[in-house]
Amino acid sequence: MIIGYLRSLIWMIPAALVFGAAIELVQPFVGRSAELVDFVADIVGVACGLALGLILRMQRIKSLRGQKARTQLA
Repeated sequence: MIIGYLRSLIWMIPAALVFGAAIELVQPFVGRSAELVDFVADIVGVACGLALGLILRMQRIKSLRGQKARTQLA
């Protein structure tokens, strides 16, 4: 399960960063300014989302393993 999740991160992380960069590049065309600080905030957001997702995934796997063990004992 974890390997499939990690493989999906191979394309999701760069895609999120490219999306954030694209938004920064489009902003001057709609009356806003593109700033490096905004892109750094996008990177921090991707990192936080990745960390939270990994933590929740690990908790879910532990929970499912515990349920499986309890049903096998019954």
